[in-house]
Amino acid sequence: MRRHSVFVLLIVFLAVFLTAFAPAAAWSSPVTAAAGGVPGAAAPAVVREVRTLRAGTPEETEVYIVRASEPGPTVMIVGGMHGDETSGYLAAGEIKDWVIDRGTLVVLPRANADAIARGRRTSTGGVDLNRQFPVGKEPTTELAREIWAVVEEFPPAALLDLHEGWGIYGRHDSVGQTLITYPAGDARRFAEHAVRYLNTYHVKNRNVYRFRVVGTPVAGSLARKAGADLGIPAFIAEATAYRTLQSSRVRWHKAFAEEFLRWYGLIEREERIVPKQYRTTASTSASVSTSAGTPGGAPSAAPLLAA
Repeated sequence: MRRHSVFVLLIVFLAVFLTAFAPAAAWSSPVTAAAGGVPGAAAPAVVREVRTLRAGTPEETEVYIVRASEPGPTVMIVGGMHGDETSGYLAAGEIKDWVIDRGTLVVLPRANADAIARGRRTSTGGVDLNRQFPVGKEPTTELAREIWAVVEEFPPAALLDLHEGWGIYGRHDSVGQTLITYPAGDARRFAEHAVRYLNTYHVKNRNVYRFRVVGTPVAGSLARKAGADLGIPAFIAEATAYRTLQSSRVRWHKAFAEEFLRWYGLIEREERIVPKQYRTTASTSASVSTSAGTPGGAPSAAPLLAA
């Protein structure tokens, strides 16, 4: 009996010892990391809501509403308008799980689910979803109307739409490696800041792959309608598929989205996630002022650019 008691006490002692001195679990939250969080820091509380658009149809897709406990602005991020532009919906699929510090983040990762399933730019019947949003009028398809209803229910302070171009702007007949900008409010200032940040910390071969600010979004696009009808900054981020890895294009989109959320007040943390091979300083944080840039929008006669 005594030997049994000693054995039990020894087991208890070992369990307590191992618990006390075991290393803490590694910080591995992709949600906090993607949002620019500090390793080891507690993530802010958020509430997530999922809604279904076009339920029971080939166009069925989900929209995610992420609300922080602290009040703040609302912004919207969209991916998958064109089904063959993979990095947009893959990046948005991660962004929907990010943690924000304040405000409301609305994410529509797979806007054109039918086109994504087909692996084509357009949905069945050749419909280009990003041409169904005329300025000052009702959107022209059921899916476009349901998407716009979300925009109206959660009026965003700014909107970002994630796309791909097949080539590189200035080298090919393509809008790849651009941030197409609707010139409302501080849109131009943010756009100049965002491309400067990406070109410094996320683009290695800047002679070829540097991002540029251009405008204005093409007529019929969601970004054009949001900018014109709501008077808000609206952007189309175009990552080129020309001799690039999908992982690079996804990373570029996430970097644009992170700066977008920081600039418009949903993320307050200054730390940024910069891959080691792209660091230009010894620091893992990119010291880029969010007030950088020159005020002023694009001229009203700026050419319309397709996404």
